[in-house]
Amino acid sequence: MIGVGAILTIAYQTSDITAVFLHIATPFIGGVGLILATWKTNLVNAISGGIALINVFDVAKNKERIAIFVAGTIGTILAVIGILNYFTPIMSILSAMIPPVAGVMIASYWVIHKGRKDSWVEVEGVNRLGVFSWLIGAVIACMPVVFSLFPELPTLPNQPMIGIIISFAIYYIGYRVSVQKTVILEEHR
Repeated sequence: MIGVGAILTIAYQTSDITAVFLHIATPFIGGVGLILATWKTNLVNAISGGIALINVFDVAKNKERIAIFVAGTIGTILAVIGILNYFTPIMSILSAMIPPVAGVMIASYWVIHKGRKDSWVEVEGVNRLGVFSWLIGAVIACMPVVFSLFPELPTLPNQPMIGIIISFAIYYIGYRVSVQKTVILEEHR
């Protein structure tokens, strides 16, 4: 499926699937196929939303059809309004915040503890150094995404590796500093 999509995109010089189907020798059949595929996908989404409403609000068995209809109607209205235009920036920011977690994990497990399960010890409570390292990496990784939301600000390259590297470095350096402090405190006792 992906290969066919790539071939059609290259052949017709557009990534708009509707335009591709309209350029194919049988635009009517392609258009009907596209509409039916979209219809099926959105019908499944409406039913899933209805089932979620039924489970969350404990809807009676005889009112399940109404709940599914309400979910479909609300979803359709939100789609017409353009809710996705507001949802995409939030998802972009969240997706920039996830990769820095890997930097903390790599520093802790693979570099500091050398990938040995027996040398890893669970931290009591919250690992403040880990959270701090992630937060700094996440904030820096989010900056290009946030800047892109405001056209008057300069654009920065969006590189998820920046957040991973920064959180890795902060965690590793912070761990080494805290270990040295612990050694110095134990020597003075």
